[in-house]
Amino acid sequence: FPSHDRSSGEYLLSVDKQGGSANFPLYIWEVNRFEYYNSVEMLLWYIFMGALIFFTTLSLLFAFIFKKQVFYFYSLFVFVILCYNFITSGFSFAFIYPENTWLNDKLRFLILPAFGISFLLFTKHYFEINRGFPKIENFFRILIFTFIILTFLGLIPNDYIGQHSFILVEILYASLVISSIWIGDVIVTGK
Repeated sequence: FPSHDRSSGEYLLSVDKQGGSANFPLYIWEVNRFEYYNSVEMLLWYIFMGALIFFTTLSLLFAFIFKKQVFYFYSLFVFVILCYNFITSGFSFAFIYPENTWLNDKLRFLILPAFGISFLLFTKHYFEINRGFPKIENFFRILIFTFIILTFLGLIPNDYIGQHSFILVEILYASLVISSIWIGDVIVTGK
């Protein structure tokens, strides 16, 4: 690639996209601009992650004080969002396990079903679905079971699942969005 630097040299770039997207912009920065941009971006990420940790801790505290399950499930949901952002933003690869390239891809696939399970459990307890809508309760159980199956499929090393994991997850989340809209309609209209 062209360089604005007049010195000659060889630049090598390796992109490892095992199961993930490799679409990202590449820039060559001046050292001062890069350090400034990187420090600002890291500061924003730390504030965001700190807020998620604060909400998780606060909801756990409320769960112990008020003895309500909805706070436990909310703290689980926010903690999974924290883990999702930590894994997908590359912090886990950079800070925890930089030598293991395969682990980040596995965790990325495993965190998605965990996100779905925590979302369903929180939504179910927040709206008290089992008390007012027993048919929807059965549908939630089927979705949670599906997420659990996907979690176990993510643990099994299988090239076919790895290649088509994006399609599987997209189908699952499309059904989750459609079911959320349907649940919202049932709750609002009462039918």
